[in-house]
Amino acid sequence: MGILYLVRHGQANSGGLHTDNVAEGEMEATYDQLTELGHEQARVTGRALAERIGSGSGSGSGSGRCSGERPIILSGPLGRQLSTAGEIHAEMVAAGLDPQPVETVEEWREFSSDAVLAPYFRAHPDELAQIRRAYAAARTGHASQGSGQGPEQGSGQVAGGMKEHNRLLGQAIDAALRQWRSTPGFASFAAQVRQGFSDATLLAAQHGSVVVVTSAGPISMCAAALIGADWTHMINNIFTSSVSVFSTRGAAASGPAAGAATDTASTDTAAETAGIDTAADTAGTDTAADTAAQLLSFNEHAHLDYPDLSGARRLRRYR
Repeated sequence: MGILYLVRHGQANSGGLHTDNVAEGEMEATYDQLTELGHEQARVTGRALAERIGSGSGSGSGSGRCSGERPIILSGPLGRQLSTAGEIHAEMVAAGLDPQPVETVEEWREFSSDAVLAPYFRAHPDELAQIRRAYAAARTGHASQGSGQGPEQGSGQVAGGMKEHNRLLGQAIDAALRQWRSTPGFASFAAQVRQGFSDATLLAAQHGSVVVVTSAGPISMCAAALIGADWTHMINNIFTSSVSVFSTRGAAASGPAAGAATDTASTDTAAETAGIDTAADTAGTDTAADTAAQLLSFNEHAHLDYPDLSGARRLRRYR
């Protein structure tokens, strides 16, 4: 049995959403870089994966890498993905695992924020203004405390802090994705992810374990297809630099189908509770008859959950 680790990139520059040209579709370039915290998250994740793969423990059930195999790390082509993969690779080298060079794979590219969010915010400028106000309030609160940290790195507890911003942004992303998935762009994205997942599961079956650094969109789509959930709900429940684990039984998995997500009441109920507990409850159950993969865990983040001296868990971030 092979093990496939899908890693979300570290925290990226969410300040890209607050530039003046968001509605004109020019936010992706600003967003596509890791923050200092994102680099730190990636290093912590790299150390956790090195220990896990090096010990041969896999997901806690099943196998790690095959004897003598050099760890394989794949990455999507975006800057935030490649930077995260580079940090993970360096930590594996430091642990003596001798990983293969990071291989860039186009199929693990995230959908473009410009293509999905910009049209939505042009149609709903009031929502964008509300998100910006929440962001500004969080920054003002942190500045008044003299923390010396940006809002993405602080506690997120000041005057609603980033929690309110993230809540509003999550609602907007969910609505934008629901509109986008009826477009040809979504069908193309789903086919892209399906191919990447199929190739990666086959590679894991052959080599024992494979690490893929990608983004919340592909990870949530792969997981949702296997548990019959709505990926537009799951995408807002993935921490940056978290790990989702899949097993493969030897044949290439077909991955998510474009029609896997539905709007039925039963699917929405399952999706709203999707997370570690739901994934654990459904692990070992394939809802897609032609898949050779199983979801073992979703959004693992224990490696990010250690408090600092103040008690804050600053590495645990959705954005």
